Amino acid sequence: MNAPTEDPPVPQIEVVGVGKTFSVRTGWRGRRSVTALHDLSFVVEAGEAVGVVGGPGSGKSTLARIVAGQFAPSAGFVRTAGLLPVRQRADLTRVVGALLAGDEDAGLPGDLSLARLLPIVAEARGLATGEWQLRRDELAERLALGPHLNRPYGQLDDALRLRACLAVALLHRPPLLILDDVLDGPDAVGRDLIRGLLRHEHRVGGCTLLLSAASVSALESSCRRLLVLDGGRLVHDGPLPDLVERAGAQRILVIDLTEAAGRLDSVPNAEVLEVEADGRRQRLLCPPGRTATADVLADVADRLPPDVRVRDVTVLEPALDDVLARLREV
Repeated sequence: MNAPTEDPPVPQIEVVGVGKTFSVRTGWRGRRSVTALHDLSFVVEAGEAVGVVGGPGSGKSTLARIVAGQFAPSAGFVRTAGLLPVRQRADLTRVVGALLAGDEDAGLPGDLSLARLLPIVAEARGLATGEWQLRRDELAERLALGPHLNRPYGQLDDALRLRACLAVALLHRPPLLILDDVLDGPDAVGRDLIRGLLRHEHRVGGCTLLLSAASVSALESSCRRLLVLDGGRLVHDGPLPDLVERAGAQRILVIDLTEAAGRLDSVPNAEVLEVEADGRRQRLLCPPGRTATADVLADVADRLPPDVRVRDVTVLEPALDDVLARLREV
């Protein structure tokens, strides 16, 4: 007698032939159709971390809102966490966390603090008292929100509002998290905290990630697979090294040292392009995808003399427009 076989796991996201067209006003009475997405198809399996990269008008934000159930597709089929996003949106909010571009501006009532809001969110999502309180404390520590839990949301600056909304989105430990344009912000401290939290949720908690950003560098530390959108079309779907190979993308690290040092030729996955100021400034060519920038810097620090430290680092990466232009040529 054959042993019963288990059903294969359900993909967290299924996008099949999805298109999206908007009707926009032109002039006093006129209207015209604008197509934001063209025949997109891809699947995100449970446990994956997938990045969506594209510039303005690429359709990445429209895609995120369709997957999160805010927009209905004009064509094709979408299933998120096994649910129909728009039709079953109330159920979707219980199993998916989402923070989309602009939502942090209207995400929480201005006079309500996180300390008062989180119990309301926990009750709506069916969380036990001890469970959500432990989770609140964990998120407050990882996002450096502890001193701000009792401050009204309207008194927080933009960086703290973003982290507060992310804490709300993650309170119920969703198996799927959708973030749009959260990793491109100017707040360096907040970016590092959020990226660290995402890596923890993915690697330790098994959370599936769909993250969109306007630059490859914003996604490289969190996502092994990239979807590249150009004019609403999917022009690349695969690992970051494959994108590097197809587009020939290169990144230059300008490393300023406190003292003169020898050439950093022994740093793995990097090539010394230029040495200036007797070795106090060195330019390293680093293909993105082969290794993260932070790993290259760690290797640099390991190879410096004991009395020499890294004083400053500037990342010169290829513009996304250049990468897209190269993809169009291949």
